[in-house]
Parts: sequence; structure tokens; C-alpha cells
Amino acid sequence: MTELLFEGYGVPSVAYGIDSVFSQYQNLGRKETSLILSCGRSASYAVPVVDGRVDAKNAKRVDVGGERVLKYAKDLLRVKFPQLSDDLSSP
Repeated sequence: MTELLFEGYGVPSVAYGIDSVFSQYQNLGRKETSLILSCGRSASYAVPVVDGRVDAKNAKRVDVGGERVLKYAKDLLRVKFPQLSDDLSSP
């Protein structure tokens, strides 16, 4: 992939990493200490950053993401408002 980017498309540089950490570097700077919480479709992540470096040993993944949370919220709404069942279809 990297070879294709450099030779085929003339890309000057490539950076591989965790997207949420790149976001933190852009918004807070590289020397900050923080806890990044990232929620995807099927999983959520907690990534600690200490003085700008990812503490990979303590990073955690939980198999609960946006899809499951959305389904749970819809189920709660269906219980409380059964007349809305047809309006709560998935996109």
C-alpha cells in the first residue's frame, strides 16, 4: 500500500496510526495527557495518552458500539411508546 502511494500517486509522506490519537494531536497538542474514548459501529475503545504517548498496555476495547446502543434505545422506545413501532425502522 505504501509503495503504491509513493510510486503510483507521488504522495510525499504517509502516517499510520490510531485516528483518535491523530485528532488529539491536532486539537490539544502532542504533549498532553488525556483519555480518548472512541465509539464505532460495533466496538468502543478507551485509549490513555500520557505526555503525548499512547499507553497501549492499558488501552481497552469493549464490544459495544453505536449499532447495539441504537438498538437498545429503539427497544426502550418501543416498550414505552408501542404505537411508534413502525416509525422506528432501521435506516
